[in-house]
Amino acid sequence: MLLPLLATTALAGTGPWTLPEGDWSLYGGADWRHFQKVAISNGNTATLDTGIRALTLEVVGSFGLLDAVEAELTLPWVYAQVDHVSESPCETLPNDPCATVSAIGLLQAKVKVRALDELDGLPVTLAAGTLFRSGEFTHEQRSRLTAPTEGQTDLGAFLTVGRSGGAFANGFYSGWAQAGYFYRMPNGIVEDKKIPGNEWTSDAEFFIAPISAFAIGPNLFITKRTGITLEDMNEKYIDDPDRYAMLAVFSIKYGAKILLRSDRRWTVVLGGTGTAYAENTAADVYSFSVGINYQGIAKDPS
Repeated sequence: MLLPLLATTALAGTGPWTLPEGDWSLYGGADWRHFQKVAISNGNTATLDTGIRALTLEVVGSFGLLDAVEAELTLPWVYAQVDHVSESPCETLPNDPCATVSAIGLLQAKVKVRALDELDGLPVTLAAGTLFRSGEFTHEQRSRLTAPTEGQTDLGAFLTVGRSGGAFANGFYSGWAQAGYFYRMPNGIVEDKKIPGNEWTSDAEFFIAPISAFAIGPNLFITKRTGITLEDMNEKYIDDPDRYAMLAVFSIKYGAKILLRSDRRWTVVLGGTGTAYAENTAADVYSFSVGINYQGIAKDPS
């Protein structure tokens, strides 16, 4: 899979904070992304004769099971295609690499438990959780440049820490960082390595809001997994349907997000990302996203 795993664009479920018991939130949004360069193992890049683009429509629902326990479900639909199907590598690679994909993307289910809370006088809020994600709906398409997943299931765990508070006269700030690890169910074995390899992730985000209705801030996404180099794959395993899943991927992506709030319930989310560094994966991914988040409140204080 050279089309990277979808970056999180939703507001729901981010950071260590959890919804109060009975509260819920629903996010609906669209994400568009494109790439044309591929990074080899030393970070140098090669430009494909055609670019690859993808549109993802996703719905993210979160629910406060208890005051410190939150569940979340992400349902994406992906439409991915190449810019010019008559160009290389579409005509040179096997297994129909440039066929359009229109399918359910990476399904995700998450449970998060808040362990420490700033409201109790502590300096940070801390949470941990488990995450299940599955790309089985595109298992047969996993050898394509347009594949949004690697066609298998992952089990993961994460730890996230954050802090928030007031800023300016009527504004606020918030920031969080998260580390995660995924055991990836194998599609096969290559050179005594399970493919795809297990994966480490690290994400961070910070917002500053001069007024309560407007917030802006940067974010960072880091992914690393075990595997073989792109050069070895091209030389030995180019015909393997798991050719992209076997790669030892490392990528650093950066971005920014804007939040526009009408009140406590409605938030418009605008975002964009770019690629700072990559190995054995797409090297110039950039994306734009827009969505809206609604929070349902079980007990309205008013």
